This record gives sequence, C-alpha cells and structure tokens, in this order.
Amino acid sequence: MNRTAFLWLLLLAGCQQAESPPRYTGYVEAEELLVAAPQAGWLLEQPVREGQKVSAGELLFVLEQERERAELRQAQHRREQALAKLEDLQKGAREEELARIQAQMTEAASTVEITRLELARVRQTASLQLASQSALDNAEAAHQAALARLDALSRQLALARLGARPDQINAATEELAAASEQVGIARWQLQQRSIQAGQGGLVEELFFRVGEFVSPATPVMSILLSQEFKARFYVPAEVHARLRLGQEVEVWLPEGTQPLRARIRYLSPHAEFTPPILYAKDSRDKLVFLVEAAFESGDTVRPGIPVEVQIGD
Repeated sequence: MNRTAFLWLLLLAGCQQAESPPRYTGYVEAEELLVAAPQAGWLLEQPVREGQKVSAGELLFVLEQERERAELRQAQHRREQALAKLEDLQKGAREEELARIQAQMTEAASTVEITRLELARVRQTASLQLASQSALDNAEAAHQAALARLDALSRQLALARLGARPDQINAATEELAAASEQVGIARWQLQQRSIQAGQGGLVEELFFRVGEFVSPATPVMSILLSQEFKARFYVPAEVHARLRLGQEVEVWLPEGTQPLRARIRYLSPHAEFTPPILYAKDSRDKLVFLVEAAFESGDTVRPGIPVEVQIGD
C-alpha cells in the first residue's frame, strides 16, 4: 500500500515537472557609456573603482584646476569692482562733498543778506542825495551777484545729491552685466574639470589613473548603465508569436534561488539560426527569434552571464 502511494507520488511529480513552463537559454548584456573629459589636463582625483556602483550626479574624476580657479577669482574681483562703481554713481557725491557745498551756500546766504542791507542803506542815502548813482549801481550789482552765487550753489547741491548722469549709470550697469557673464563663464570652465555621472550604473573599466595626462574627448572610464541591463534570449516562432512588448518574464541566474523580474522591450521581426554561443544538440538547426527583456528595479548583473528565461502565461 505504501509502495503504491509512493509510485503515485512519483508519477504526479513527473507530470507537474512536465507541465512547468519551458526555459529559454540566453545571456546578460548591458549598454556601455564611455565617460570622457571635455578638456585636457592631469588627472587629479578618481574616487571610484572598477566594479563600483555609481548614481547619477556622483563625482567620477577631477582634472587639475588651478588655472580655472584663478580665472574665476579674477572674474569675481572684476565684478565686485564694477558693482562698487555702479553703487558709487547711484549714490551721488560723497558726504564730504555735500558738506562743502552746504558750507558755501551758508556763506553765500550771508553775503546775500549783507548786500541786501547795504543796498537798502545806499538807496536811503541816495534818496536824500547823500550817495551817488554809481554807489547805488554798485550796491545793486553786488546784491545781484550774491543772489546768483547762492542760486548756482543750490543747483550744484541738487545735482550732487542726484548722482551721476543717466548715461554714466547705464554704462556702469552694462559693465556690471558683462563682468557677471564672465564670472558665469569662468565658473562653467571650472565645473568642466569635475566630471559627474550623467546616469547611474556600474563602473566597468578605468582607462586612466591619477597622475596621468588626459586628452580632450578621450574616454577615462566606461560605465554599464543600470537602466540598460537586459537579458537576450531566443525563442521559436510559435512562442515568438504569443509574446508582446511589456510582458513580464522571469530570468534565472546560475545557481539562483529566486528569479529576477524583467519586461520584454524588443521582439526581433527576423528569424535566424541559433547563435553559436547558444548551440545545443537539439537546437542548433532551428530558426529562432531574438527577444530582449530589461531588468526591473535597476538590477545589475555582470554582462555575459548565461541565464535561463521563463515566460509566464
């Protein structure tokens, strides 16, 4: 009885195994990004290692930057000078200059009062015929001159308080804008000496080391992009016809206990014979179709690793 039950269990297990979805052989591939320096220079820093995962925005390497830092400081100094010049023109004359003009106005006002009193006295004596006409003319001329000087000083004080002419202020404003643009250019030049990762991924290979000279546009390292890791596998025509873009598949790694999730993103429309890398006795003469499935959640697997892909219903 026990033996019969055991045989039935073996038969049931065999049926279940036969009904499990087939797995298709493939391998892992990733898109490679070559990271180059836009400018020439000595490699100063390289905080990443081969095989290290990097995130977007993470510092990859730094070139020497003494000249760029000096140029930035010079540009900032010129901008500060231009700003000080504009502020000085907008403020008008200094307090010392304003005080000097005001003192002159006080003196001129006193002169006006003195000449007014003198003119009144001469007019009175002239009416009594005790002063000549020339004396009266001189008194009137002195009083008018005092009034004119007081008016001129008043205008001078008003202009001093207003500041520079509008055209001078406009020229200084344009000078400040040009200096600010030079600061931006110098800062951008400095930023070009520190290269950051544009996308996350896995550092595959370093082509230069600290202390070596890097030429412009020469790759310094290669990065395998995290979002571009994919499984490439081949399926027969009858399976290919049932597949659709975005369909989920399971990718099994060698000795893996849990599969990785992936979604189909490419279905080749062309049939081909099984590639030599995937030759097997029972499949080398069959026509198959290439399928690519991108890993989910940024899984990074070493390119070239053989995998088995299982397609669900």
